[in-house]
Amino acid sequence: MIIGGVAFLAGTAVSGAAMDVYMAIVGRALLGVGFGFANRLSLGLAGVPAVFFTLGAIFLPETPNSLVQQGENRAKVRALLQKLAVAVLMPAFTQVSLTGSTIGFYAPMLLRTVGMGESAALLSTVVIYTASTIVLMFIIDRFGRHTLLIASSL
Repeated sequence: MIIGGVAFLAGTAVSGAAMDVYMAIVGRALLGVGFGFANRLSLGLAGVPAVFFTLGAIFLPETPNSLVQQGENRAKVRALLQKLAVAVLMPAFTQVSLTGSTIGFYAPMLLRTVGMGESAALLSTVVIYTASTIVLMFIIDRFGRHTLLIASSL
């Protein structure tokens, strides 16, 4: 990385001070060497998420398409597709309703409007959302996601 950085700096200096075409070519060549080092590093670091992706894919369940190709029961595939539809459509409907996200986004501003200070309003919002997350962690298994989803939409 140091060699690449030095090549970048030298290429920039030579290109900036170029008095003729030959100096510009040398500057561009040095910039290319520096870019090559930077490019190699970024391409090499791209392998890190690729490893997690590949290892994670080993433990994922089969897709509905592969189940159909393997001759699995169509009812199982239909159940998977229904779950997929719910998983895709629920966030979409949440965004369309805008209720929770709008209140959450403007909560500090609303609290400031009723007289709280800026820091107190922001801290209150963080405390409210943290507390509600902790409470939900304990009650979600007791009541079930389906019941809580229906209750939250009333």
